[in-house]
Amino acid sequence: MDKHIIEMISNEIKSITVHEPTPITADENNIMLNVLEEYLPFERNGGWIQYDLERRKLIYPKAFDELKKYMRKN
Repeated sequence: MDKHIIEMISNEIKSITVHEPTPITADENNIMLNVLEEYLPFERNGGWIQYDLERRKLIYPKAFDELKKYMRKN
């Protein structure tokens, strides 16, 4: 994780655990990677997924529009 980000949030978060990601093989058979690239493009919001649901809906409208039939309403 970027040191600048850690410094910015260190006053609010008491513990941060950093894990190295597993390398992903980019090919047409990687279904999960293909779905993530389609519905949660890294170019939007630097790959960070907003905690606030309304913000997520604004940033990733395609995911919410096309996948709403799978989402449970509370």
